[in-house]
Amino acid sequence: MKRREKNFVRNKRSIPIYKCISGAKGKECDLNCLPSRYMQRFIYYLQRIGVWCWRIRQRRGYNIHSPFSFQLVKGVIYQRGRYYAYEALHQTRKGQALPERDDRLLFRLANDNQPRTALFVGLDTLDEQRYVTAACQKCTCHSATTTEEALQQAQQMGHIDFLFLNTSESIAPLLDALLPYAGQHALFIVYGIHRSRATLQAWREWRNTESVRVTFDLYWLGLAYFEARLNKQDYTINY
Repeated sequence: MKRREKNFVRNKRSIPIYKCISGAKGKECDLNCLPSRYMQRFIYYLQRIGVWCWRIRQRRGYNIHSPFSFQLVKGVIYQRGRYYAYEALHQTRKGQALPERDDRLLFRLANDNQPRTALFVGLDTLDEQRYVTAACQKCTCHSATTTEEALQQAQQMGHIDFLFLNTSESIAPLLDALLPYAGQHALFIVYGIHRSRATLQAWREWRNTESVRVTFDLYWLGLAYFEARLNKQDYTINY
């Protein structure tokens, strides 16, 4: 097991770079070693608890009168059953991007939506692609890491049934650019809508677009649906 020195230096991005000692020679690591991952996970679960307590009144579909939205919250988002593919997916996941809890939510959303085309934008989305294709085997997945690549993929696809976006870049330009490719029954998922004030503001402004009918703010994820029959509504859910 590698030991840590108390002192650390910071790189250009102000990310702590700890000096780990392995034998007689020291080397630097980028918070990917085991103790750092445990600390990050601990902080993550503390945040989960804090958000849950803050949103206690928005739990389990209370005050939701739309049949579509109520079924989605109760039957998909809050579904606690173990699906047939969970165990096999757990064995193959790398766990580099999203917690398994969120990947399983993507599985349930894809199982409910049954998309034919899916676009994943961001780094390390392989786990998310596996969960979606396991839920919908007829789905064809495409991936991109930059805005330009995403637009090229969307043009080749023709339309997008399922979009998963996980990027530290500004989300507004990309969402606006991909909006014309959203099908009638499309589902757009944005991860990290509360990662910064600018991102949250961009999400709130974008959801006011007329073609965006129903959105769900799960804190960690934002969901957007486009079916014209749905009354325009924005929900905050304690997920």
